[in-house]
Amino acid sequence: MNKTKDFLEQFFILGETTVEVLVNWFFKIGIGIAFVKSIVLGAIIYNVSTYDKTISFISDGVKRFTSVPAPNLPLALASSIVAFLISVVIWKFICEFILIVLKYFQSNTKK
Repeated sequence: MNKTKDFLEQFFILGETTVEVLVNWFFKIGIGIAFVKSIVLGAIIYNVSTYDKTISFISDGVKRFTSVPAPNLPLALASSIVAFLISVVIWKFICEFILIVLKYFQSNTKK
């Protein structure tokens, strides 16, 4: 409980947070956004991309085959996972660059 109180006190005071903690929070928020966007991409692909699913039925004693469009779940899952992994790697590079730039400015400024 005391740890949470200390965190909240430091969070609402400007200038007390280190660059590493700030970029770390920025990185975690970005991962959450990338996760949500990859789920949305998977849902779009699931609803848009279809394949022909063969079904059989018996009509007048004869077994007949036809095809109906069905959503492509494997493609949606695979594309969602790949999009998430690629976006996390790109986001990691961006956050590392931001961290390097902010550390440079922090070390070259006088207090």
